[in-house]
Amino acid sequence: MQGFSSKRKTLVRLNKKHHLLSLLSGPKTILNLTHAQQHRYFNTNNHDGINVVPKHGFNLICAVDTKQDNNVTNDDTTTNNNHEFATDVEKLYRILRRFHSRVPKLELALQESGVVLGPGLTERVLNRCGDAGNLGYRFFVWASKQPDYSHSYDVYKAMIKSLSKMRQFGAVWALLEEMRKENHEFISPELFVVLIRRFASTRMVKKAVEVLEEMPKYGCEPDEYVFGCLLDALCKNGSVKDAAKLFEEMRDRFKPTLRHFTSLLYGWCREGKLMEAKYVLVQMREAGFEPDIVVYNNLLSGYAKEGRMADAFDLLKEMRRKGCDPNANSYTVLIQALCGMEKMEEAMRVFVEMGRSGCEADIVTYTALISGFCNTKLGDVGYACEVFAKIPSKELAVWNAMITGCVENRFEDIGIVLFREMHLLGVRHDKYSLASVLSVCYEELMDFGRQVHSLVIKTGFLVRSSVVNSLITMYFNCGKVVDAHTVFEEAERFVYDQITYNVMIDGLVCIGRVEEALVMFKEMLEADLRPTELTFVSLMSSCSDSRMGYQIHAKVIQTGFESCTSVSNATMTMFSSCGDLDATQRTFERMEEKDLVSWNTMISSYGQGNFGESAVLTFMEMQMAGIDPDAFTFGSLLASLEFIETMQMIHTLVLTNGLISNIHISNALVSAYSKHGKLEEAYQIFYGLSSRNLISWNTIISGFLLNGCPVQGLEQFSRLMISELKPNAYTLSIALSISASISSLRHGKQINGYILRHGFFSETSIGNALITMYAKCGVLDWSLRVFNQMMYKDTVSWNALISAYAQHGKGKEAVCCFEAMKDAGSINLDQATFTAVLSACSHAGLVNDGTQIFNSMVKDYRFKPRDDHFSCMVDLLDRAGYLDEAKSVIYSEEIEAHSSVWWTLFSACAAHGNVSLGRMVADFLLETEQNDPSVYVLLSNLYATAGQWEEAASTREVLKKIGVMKQPGCSWIGP
Repeated sequence: MQGFSSKRKTLVRLNKKHHLLSLLSGPKTILNLTHAQQHRYFNTNNHDGINVVPKHGFNLICAVDTKQDNNVTNDDTTTNNNHEFATDVEKLYRILRRFHSRVPKLELALQESGVVLGPGLTERVLNRCGDAGNLGYRFFVWASKQPDYSHSYDVYKAMIKSLSKMRQFGAVWALLEEMRKENHEFISPELFVVLIRRFASTRMVKKAVEVLEEMPKYGCEPDEYVFGCLLDALCKNGSVKDAAKLFEEMRDRFKPTLRHFTSLLYGWCREGKLMEAKYVLVQMREAGFEPDIVVYNNLLSGYAKEGRMADAFDLLKEMRRKGCDPNANSYTVLIQALCGMEKMEEAMRVFVEMGRSGCEADIVTYTALISGFCNTKLGDVGYACEVFAKIPSKELAVWNAMITGCVENRFEDIGIVLFREMHLLGVRHDKYSLASVLSVCYEELMDFGRQVHSLVIKTGFLVRSSVVNSLITMYFNCGKVVDAHTVFEEAERFVYDQITYNVMIDGLVCIGRVEEALVMFKEMLEADLRPTELTFVSLMSSCSDSRMGYQIHAKVIQTGFESCTSVSNATMTMFSSCGDLDATQRTFERMEEKDLVSWNTMISSYGQGNFGESAVLTFMEMQMAGIDPDAFTFGSLLASLEFIETMQMIHTLVLTNGLISNIHISNALVSAYSKHGKLEEAYQIFYGLSSRNLISWNTIISGFLLNGCPVQGLEQFSRLMISELKPNAYTLSIALSISASISSLRHGKQINGYILRHGFFSETSIGNALITMYAKCGVLDWSLRVFNQMMYKDTVSWNALISAYAQHGKGKEAVCCFEAMKDAGSINLDQATFTAVLSACSHAGLVNDGTQIFNSMVKDYRFKPRDDHFSCMVDLLDRAGYLDEAKSVIYSEEIEAHSSVWWTLFSACAAHGNVSLGRMVADFLLETEQNDPSVYVLLSNLYATAGQWEEAASTREVLKKIGVMKQPGCSWIGP
């Protein structure tokens, strides 16, 4: 019972409605009881009841007042409790599942099964096949070939039901023809009623009526019963208008019975057409029939469904006046409706009145109350426990409702206690109770989850898809990927459904195993299971490979999910992560219905592509469409803005809508102002925050670093350290970067000490920042020590060490480190790696090594050289005096050299006294960087160094004429 006391305040947070407790007698709450007391509290004399009743519904009753059979589960495919053939049925069913696509092997396996075939067994096998009618049909065909065997009427009827479910209506008519030839006595109205009901369920009204016309050909005349079944089927399946027309036609041939009127009234009530239902009531009375309890209950259900509870209570009073006392179903209908409307106080009053009237509440009533209390916004699990305690005979459905209610309201510990109590009391579990508790088993409940897994195996529920799916989910939640795979592989193939594959795909995607998820998707298609919305959302939200992404998108279009908003949102996310902004935009424009996620994804995609103007325009369209932005919208928008004026406009909009108190939006504003160099505005927003989270501190600290104010950044870091919040790895990385930028070894060591004391050294990002910090503070040995002690080294780690060697002029060591990085195998070299090692070669004058590495980058690694690579190569050749080679690099067709590369060559010309090349480079720089005084000064110095005094003097005169002058140098070191 650990954890109950911590939640007691929540559960008894009912002072405003404390008078409800007076409606119940007995213990005040289960939460106050010891474990031993709970055992007595939950004690019951009958545990045979079974199954789940829907949480909400209106209990519409058609024609007759029936009571749900609580001895049969929803999944049972046979209604006979005699288990004589159970073993043989399961044996044959497994054979059918295993060999259904290989007919010769299937027939051989059935022949060798050793099962004695008989009509009773055949019927049960067909029923066991359920919706998998193709299995049943193959068994039916095989059985018909066996000697000394002939199908019975029940077998034919079961086969007709199966074929009708598969909509194989041509095969049904062919089978009826075969029956007529085999034994004419087999033809009965019931067989045609099966067809009628199936046609009606698929809204094929004309086909259903045609069955009536075909019946005389088989020697059966449609009578009142058949017409009644058709009327009943049409009303149950939403074709009440067609049912009304049929009813008028039927009145010309037969006198309607009470059943016919009741069916039609039920249909109108089901559709919420209460005026039409009342008219049927008038016709019923004109025909000499007085409404019975079934009719009144249907009207009650109709009122309840429409939320007209005042009319429902008035009808209840009318029933009493007419001498038709309400029964348990009458009260249950009202209780279900009130629970669905979360009017639990009124529901309890009806419940008390129900008891006073002498009507005994049944499992449906209690389940509705428990679910109602658990499903209200308050989550009154305490009241649900009160109701649960007063149930005289607790059947499986109420246990399931109670356990599910606790789980859904995050009282998992109570749900688990109830599950254990249920087990101790001998109430046999079903797939619902098992799935509920498995869904809350995370890492801390791993042992309990394994115990439930053992129970699943022992009780044989591994053949239930929902239980297998819950087991797989549990193991993924606990990080036990191997166990999840084992459950999946050990389950029988026929158990797999769409959810099974979805659970596997989603679990693999969440742990980054996208390729395995795609393989699972392929297996799902091979198993002839149609992907669902969740399948595509899971796959595409994690796919960053454009080639694979286009294939998945093609499957989306093929299966008709392109119009689904959530799938389209995932498609946009996928294309955006693949860098295909055009495809993202096309998907967005084709969407029929756009929700908030759609607009956010489009704005975010524009932001990632640095299309700030498009992001703003999309935001304006979003407002015109009436979609209210959220924190993510403003965060994405602020991150993409190019102009400070636009950002200030968004800031004003945030203030106007009263969203500045949202910490996520405030953090985004601080980040946006920092990126635009407006530190004062950024700090003003940060300072005005009533409560700051760690992201707030990280944003302002990195803002100071970004804008060249490292000292102020360290001050904010110090304030964070004395606050209630504690830095994370990202915070410490920023602080180390600040220490590196001002070469403050003292601060860097202090931060390193904090890292070691609080166990952050295992973070790879921290190790990378330490390597850089020590290198920039002049302690190369400590950089190497940190690198060697790191548990996991990524590409950035190696790049940081190579850069450290480069900064200290250790070119040979940098090249050796580069070679070791290549030999590591698991590390991917990127363009920053080559920049670092080429820079090291440049500083050390390693022309041959640098040239080889540059060529390897282009030829072996297929990287297109960037400006920084060419700059390093030009600098390398310049330092070695290979100015002509450097010139040829700049003039190569592969690049359009940046001005920094030209400046490197210009400086080399001045250092080596190459006047002709220097004049050429100066002309280029003066065209691209007009009136830059540094060009004139350096060119004048070049002329002077070469003894060309007249050219030097004329260059100085030009500098004076254009009216510019070189800015004097300065130092941050004081005198």
